[in-house]
Amino acid sequence: LDHPDLKDMYLRLLATASDQKRQDDAHPGFASIIRQISPAEAVHLPDFLNLEHHGAIANVTLTQAGGGQRYLERHVPSIYDAKTGCDIIEPNMASMIDNWTRLGLILTNYEMWSPDGSTYEYMQSRPEYLRWKDQYSDDEDVRVGIQHGIVYPTDFGRQFSRAALP
Repeated sequence: LDHPDLKDMYLRLLATASDQKRQDDAHPGFASIIRQISPAEAVHLPDFLNLEHHGAIANVTLTQAGGGQRYLERHVPSIYDAKTGCDIIEPNMASMIDNWTRLGLILTNYEMWSPDGSTYEYMQSRPEYLRWKDQYSDDEDVRVGIQHGIVYPTDFGRQFSRAALP
């Protein structure tokens, strides 16, 4: 807990556990969760746990003419810096999302997506998509595509947010 963001989470959790009005939010497993989050994850986790309903997320796929398909990039969320308005590019974001899912804080679902097609327009300018689109631009036997999905906090994740996040 040498990183300030992790230390802050832990101190907020202790404060929640000590407050009789809020101590039910301080699940005993939350201290262990904080130990399993990296400093970089501590920076980005609030973006996901503070979603009111769900956020946009997508996979970059490669579809071959014969029908095979594989993932090129997984879990590319629509997140941006609130101050600058620029996309946040985090090379380990997919691993972070996998970890938060493992910890029970968030869920992703690629069988559901936002009905508003403009929700996923962010992918057209994401480097995770553009790199692969460019790499396969001359290959007529494959198509680089985008698989739409949603990401949302679990109830456990919302409770963690109330107990340990600002």
